[in-house]
Amino acid sequence: MSQGLKICSSILATVLSVALTGCSREQESDAPIAENQPTASQERNLEETQGIVLLRGLPTLGTSDGVAIVELDPEAENFGEILEEREVTGFDAPLHHLYYSPSGRLYSTGLDPKCSLAEVGLSRDSNGNPVINSVDCLDTGGQQVGEDIMWHTV
Repeated sequence: MSQGLKICSSILATVLSVALTGCSREQESDAPIAENQPTASQERNLEETQGIVLLRGLPTLGTSDGVAIVELDPEAENFGEILEEREVTGFDAPLHHLYYSPSGRLYSTGLDPKCSLAEVGLSRDSNGNPVINSVDCLDTGGQQVGEDIMWHTV
């Protein structure tokens, strides 16, 4: 066996023994589990399971276009529910695609020439939950924003 192969085998054996030792250890704790202690699902960041979506209203159902925050975790009790919604009215066509800028601001392109680019204002309420504050059409000087947005530093 070559010297390089012996070294690699030795390193691999060490890594495996450390990994197996870590897996075989049981958690040692004398403290009783409190009844009000949060479960693993309660400790996770619930925002990780939420998504911002664009809604297309259907006049036959009496719904309108908008922006919403939806629960997307299939294991959550409120899966598919709209947690926050902001209507976008006054346009013939809906907003189309969402884009986060490098600075963290949220923008949407629109299919209506009157609002081909909008900024979606996001913040948090007093409990830390995400809130949609506004959807503001931006003045593009008569230019139509297309399908995609690319960010550039000049």
